[in-house]
Amino acid sequence: RYAYLRKREEAKIEELEDDVRDEEFLFQGVRLSAAELYARSCEGGTAYACARGASLVQPGDPARAAAMMRAGCDAGFDTSCNDLGFAAEHGVGMPVDPALALSLYAKSCASGGAFGCFNQGIFVETGRGGGAPDLAGGARLYGVALTHARALRW
Repeated sequence: RYAYLRKREEAKIEELEDDVRDEEFLFQGVRLSAAELYARSCEGGTAYACARGASLVQPGDPARAAAMMRAGCDAGFDTSCNDLGFAAEHGVGMPVDPALALSLYAKSCASGGAFGCFNQGIFVETGRGGGAPDLAGGARLYGVALTHARALRW
């Protein structure tokens, strides 16, 4: 078993070294900004990088930030779903769409996102996003938000 794991480790190290050589060849000393590095990682499928990169590109290019949030959300990162919900709610980089915002907040909540649960609770309590106001449903979602937040030790 040790030999197998050692062989896998060596193969991974070789793969990473090849990636570094590729980057050096492609960019030959060109320095990328943090936003561009996160964007490249996002394009490579790293969900956290999508959320972080979106926050960096948001001020200058809200449509690009929304696309990065969508990629992170599609990959299951709750923060990206919540942030994209905010963008849909307020029309940042996309048209205002309360129903879409509610569904994105719900997806964030279902993925363990405390902020998504809280925002979904506001929509449910007030009836935004197409449903009738539901105080009990909103309160339940606030409780779920607290549970998720406690799990993160906030």
